[in-house]
Amino acid sequence: MVIFTDVKPTVLNNRYRFIRAISSGGFGETFLAEDTQMPSGRYCVIKQLKVVTNNPDIYQQVLQRFQREAAILEELGETNTQIPKLYAYFSDTAGQFYLIQEWIEGETLAKIVEARGKMTDSYVQKMLISLLSVINYIHSKNIIHRDIKPENIILRQEDDLPVLIDFGAVKESISTAINSEKNTPISIMIGTPGYMAFEQAAGRPVYASDLYSLGLTAIYLLTGKVPQDLEMDLQTGNIIWQEYANNLTPKLAGILDKAVQPNISDRFTTAREMLEALESASIQVFTNETEQPSPSLVVINNSDKTTTLDLSIDKHLELPSTQLSISRRNWQKTVIISGAIGSCLLSGILLKNTLIKSSQPQLEIPTFPTPPTTELVTSISQPEAKKLIQTWLKAKKDIFAPPYNQKLAAELTTGKVYDTILSSNGALAWLKENNAYYQYGVQKIDSIEYFSTQGSQATIQVKITEEYQLFKNKQLETKRSGSSQLTVIYNLQFIDGKWKIAASRII
Repeated sequence: MVIFTDVKPTVLNNRYRFIRAISSGGFGETFLAEDTQMPSGRYCVIKQLKVVTNNPDIYQQVLQRFQREAAILEELGETNTQIPKLYAYFSDTAGQFYLIQEWIEGETLAKIVEARGKMTDSYVQKMLISLLSVINYIHSKNIIHRDIKPENIILRQEDDLPVLIDFGAVKESISTAINSEKNTPISIMIGTPGYMAFEQAAGRPVYASDLYSLGLTAIYLLTGKVPQDLEMDLQTGNIIWQEYANNLTPKLAGILDKAVQPNISDRFTTAREMLEALESASIQVFTNETEQPSPSLVVINNSDKTTTLDLSIDKHLELPSTQLSISRRNWQKTVIISGAIGSCLLSGILLKNTLIKSSQPQLEIPTFPTPPTTELVTSISQPEAKKLIQTWLKAKKDIFAPPYNQKLAAELTTGKVYDTILSSNGALAWLKENNAYYQYGVQKIDSIEYFSTQGSQATIQVKITEEYQLFKNKQLETKRSGSSQLTVIYNLQFIDGKWKIAASRII
């Protein structure tokens, strides 16, 4: 039996050098390791699955199931780039089973929200579209993930794509084999309380169970609240979550409400169906509730058109009596302990057609010092904001190459962008230290996605085409060079008498 400790690094199978523990749970432990038999010394993930049985026949059943599920994981990882590759698998006589998988460098969605706050409507929608393509592929192989949650989705650093990790199939197959020793049919509950659908908690997951978990994951990204901290309206059966989200479009709200319906027949049947709803420009209407009058905010989408965005939060769904709402933490605990599957919860919200995105993304806007009250804030128009971004793009060839124009960077940037470029460990310091510089080819703004302004802050989202090459010691760095079309959100700040770029994020 292999035992990992924090005191002495251990080499598993004469190949994988233990670096650190990542996580542990009832089924085993996960570690980060180095593959010492690869020239690159690449990092990998070791999943150690514990099996406790003294019955050799049961052990053979577990081994066969483990091999079958490992083969499935190998196929998934080889044919889809948003699923980790399986490098190896093996077992030992001490009842330990090991999966060696690709290490995905990046942060989980849970850590990102914890560090930066809630995500925007438009960003979450793009995330869902990407993930639903992966889930649709998994389901086409007759596989249910069983444990979709923010901790099991990594935003890969190299391309900002979400990667789905930690499939529950291996855990379930091993547990089922072990429990068969008792000659009693037992439904194995695999998943995470809060993100699990009711049928999955009863040991009967279906494809729509993954969509339920994905819907609650998206709600977490929009609200910053885990499912156990959300309440349920006992008169209407709705999960109360929309009031915690900012600038939420009715379309996305309705799609998520449908995804998290407790009754399977009320949810999306397939990942393809949910994906088509997200990509559709038509109105998504799932109920017939009446709508209350509400204030609105005018947001400029382009130079010749304005659209009105309704910012109401369906106050008519809130009930004055605290006796009519219940914490989902206690509610789900009751469901799991008793084994009772909740009755049909009807999601009530009328959706209207809207062609705009969130006017002020909450994820990307950092906090900056308030300008002096004596400073007159000059409003910025969309053409002026576009011109600022164009100026920034053109200036990059002078900022990120000799003579590394720091004055120009200071004139155009502030806040986080300024620090990223000009701090002691910023981009310019790295370029100078490594005798490196960038060269740029095409740099143009293809389109403007949305624009909004309020006081001393403004937000503009644009699509940009950019060609770039990084040279280090006069040698081209091919991995950091290329041409791409990017969608970028720029947050602008009025400071020192002029508008500057304060933050930016590629989505």
